[in-house]
Amino acid sequence: MVKDVEVVISRETRPLTRAGFGLPLIFTTETNHDYTLYSELEDVGEDFDEADDEYKIASAIFSQSPSPSQIAIYGDDTYTDDVSDLESSLNELVGKRNDWYFLLTPHVEADEIEALAGWAEGQKKLYCFSYWEEDVEDNLELPADIENLEYMRTIGLIHQDYDEDFPAAGWVGRCAPEDPGSITWKFKPIAGLVEADVTTTDVADLHDNGLNTYLDKFGILQTSEGLTTDGDFIDFVRGEDWITARMEEEVFQVISTEDLSYDDRGIAAVGAAIENILQRAFDRGIIAADEDEQPMFEVDLPERSDIPTADIAERNLVDIYWEATLAGRIHSVKPIRGVLTLEEVE
Repeated sequence: MVKDVEVVISRETRPLTRAGFGLPLIFTTETNHDYTLYSELEDVGEDFDEADDEYKIASAIFSQSPSPSQIAIYGDDTYTDDVSDLESSLNELVGKRNDWYFLLTPHVEADEIEALAGWAEGQKKLYCFSYWEEDVEDNLELPADIENLEYMRTIGLIHQDYDEDFPAAGWVGRCAPEDPGSITWKFKPIAGLVEADVTTTDVADLHDNGLNTYLDKFGILQTSEGLTTDGDFIDFVRGEDWITARMEEEVFQVISTEDLSYDDRGIAAVGAAIENILQRAFDRGIIAADEDEQPMFEVDLPERSDIPTADIAERNLVDIYWEATLAGRIHSVKPIRGVLTLEEVE
């Protein structure tokens, strides 16, 4: 597709909808299945048996509260253990239907997870998987392919019931309906899921590798973190994607409908469209507030007199720059210091 508007975001710190942003896709290689949208689990049951992994994944999604209003299922059974086939099938799909955001699959092997993670990195998608593997003494021991993924767009939830309860699907089901940027993916309960069989050391190692698990904290079952496999935070990635998509749409709407003149008035109109999206991102909790509770973003617009004549002749507006501070979420509070005394506290 030829683009008239392109938004490029550079994020300088790592630690720190519309329907598509909440739409999970179940991609299966077990059967051929046209891309189909489902609004209820009963509808999925018309095409798949309850014993099918596709049905179990759909059930994990729809069992959450809140849960997505729709899911999509797509199947291509031409896969022959060549992982490049997975990428080819998904490339063919996005060429036809690209209105989904979360990629989920039935159980796949470590090399297939790595291939899907690599594919998602080049897309505006989030790939979410569950996995578990043990050593001879039944201790958690993940293969290098899983521990060393380091992809910004891949989310791993490590749990012993990975191939039956599909924990990552339940996690997506719980978080996908929420507005991008409005929640952290940590602390989230997943209906129907028991605590992961992990030690404290396991949890620390998983987090060090950008992986998540499911724990009982103070009697409440919840996701242990909200990380992508490169150590980023899921809400940051999703919020960034939301800003990119909405800003491209907003600016395109302005230039395609308002017949803007190439002067400071037209440039200001484009700037107003950009500020509108950044304000909406602030309202959603993606962008932080300053000490006066004002949104922390700035938009720098050029004046026509500063734009090269060649760009004006090409009718291409250049040199627009904006900067915003991500809000993030509080994930821990430590230490909290206090003093106990026998004297009166003033």
